[in-house]
Amino acid sequence: MEEQKADVVFATGGTAGHVFPAVAVGNELKNRELKSHFITASHGIQSDLQAEASKNDKSIQSNVSYLNVSGFSKSILSLKNIHSALEALRAKGKAKKLLQSIQPSVVLSTGGYAAVPTGLAARALKIPFVVFEPNAIPGRASRFLSRKAAVSAVGFKECKLPRSFHSGIPVHEKILAIDRAKNQDKTKQKLGYEKEAELLVVVGGSLGSMNINQLVLASAKELLKRESLYIHHIVGKRDWEQHQQSEDFKVLKNDTPQNPKKYHAVEFEDNMAPLFEAADLFVSRAGASTIAELDASATPAILIPWSKAVSNHQVANAKAYCADSANGSQVLDEKTLSTDTFVSGVLNFLNSPLIHSANSKHRHATSALADLLQQYCV
Repeated sequence: MEEQKADVVFATGGTAGHVFPAVAVGNELKNRELKSHFITASHGIQSDLQAEASKNDKSIQSNVSYLNVSGFSKSILSLKNIHSALEALRAKGKAKKLLQSIQPSVVLSTGGYAAVPTGLAARALKIPFVVFEPNAIPGRASRFLSRKAAVSAVGFKECKLPRSFHSGIPVHEKILAIDRAKNQDKTKQKLGYEKEAELLVVVGGSLGSMNINQLVLASAKELLKRESLYIHHIVGKRDWEQHQQSEDFKVLKNDTPQNPKKYHAVEFEDNMAPLFEAADLFVSRAGASTIAELDASATPAILIPWSKAVSNHQVANAKAYCADSANGSQVLDEKTLSTDTFVSGVLNFLNSPLIHSANSKHRHATSALADLLQQYCV
């Protein structure tokens, strides 16, 4: 079946960090009466892509095509890599046919192995393509595709790619609507907290972080000696059952029966915007999208970069972000982090809070990327 023609094709990998920028920019292009088409991996992405699209206030009128492609392992001569290479060749052929049918003016890669076949197909067809890399250290797909890309749009100015353009990282409209100076107290009350409460929000990502979860449980009793402090802990889907069964969790809940909000644990939050608006301090990993949301919402944070992230990119993200004191955030090293250093870090921060006063580049990233792509749609 012939695909519907579109002005822009988004080649996107399988994580939310790859999907959301494409969805956000696609929505902005729709507002400008430009049509978009998504090409992504068939492995587990369909529901994520549809979920991200459904979160937008305006529906995205675009088509989605899927490529059967998988990532490579570190062992170069493994059977899996031979299989992946054959998949990638077939996927490039399919992507080429799709692009010939869709006839886009430009292709944008948001990273991930699933974006590579479409990027290669665009190059073969002499269709201009743009690479978007949100992290301070670029991923392998972005490094590879950027060699022949017309432009490399980067989320951090520290990211070194050829022909780079510092676009920032797109964030959701709900994050852009946050006004902490005006609404923080009211939002705390809507969440069930007193406006005088000091709210500590902890999150380790959509799946969660066992290290951060265990750290919070081990630290909570000492932290909650501070009468005004409340902890809102987003545990994550992967570890939720285990977290509820842990002895530390049971003891903690038994210690606060009259005020269960003192330590409030949830599996997942669909809408993070109220927590960014209400939090006095945010503790999280240092993924690019999370940092962009913290920055755009002017939320002070303690970042604990995942020490096992590819190319140590979370450490680079956190250091790049926290190097500017105007961002009101600081970094704690996961490898040397203990209960004592975490407790002292949180309490020191609350006693002498850092203020976010930076002019966020990320607030304008969606329109900046849309402007860039629109230049090719003549």
